[in-house]
Amino acid sequence: MLVREAHRGVFVAQPDRDAVRDVYRARRLVEPAAVRLGEAFDDERVGAVRAAVDEGRRAAGTGDWAGVGSANQHFHRALVALAGSPRLDQQMALLLAEMRLVFHRVPDVREFFEPYLGRNDVICGLLEDGDRERAAGEVTEYLAAAEAQLLAAYDPG
Repeated sequence: MLVREAHRGVFVAQPDRDAVRDVYRARRLVEPAAVRLGEAFDDERVGAVRAAVDEGRRAAGTGDWAGVGSANQHFHRALVALAGSPRLDQQMALLLAEMRLVFHRVPDVREFFEPYLGRNDVICGLLEDGDRERAAGEVTEYLAAAEAQLLAAYDPG
């Protein structure tokens, strides 16, 4: 998150295209596996996923697109929480903090986040139905689409 430059100081990192790819590489390994195989899959944790979906919908309803972004982060943290691993929760928090920096490159926050409101709801519905395999597949497709969309926001090269 921070970069130390000799004789200059410490600065907030500016993720480049390679950083975006690497964050999504990690997320594609962690999130679908937590959904598919998580040992903490229960009504309470699935309820936390639903709460994040509802939070996003409420924020969108008031035009609070920064709030939608925060709700989206809560959604992804709730997915990883299905694993039941405090270490993975910590790693996800770091990945999502880096994602906050990446989102500063998105020219239109609403345009980026709005389509994912519906996708979050679909994934949550599958989890509520106990269809973890399909939910994991949806998460994989979702992450691929989000990565492509973010990379398109970066200048080529």
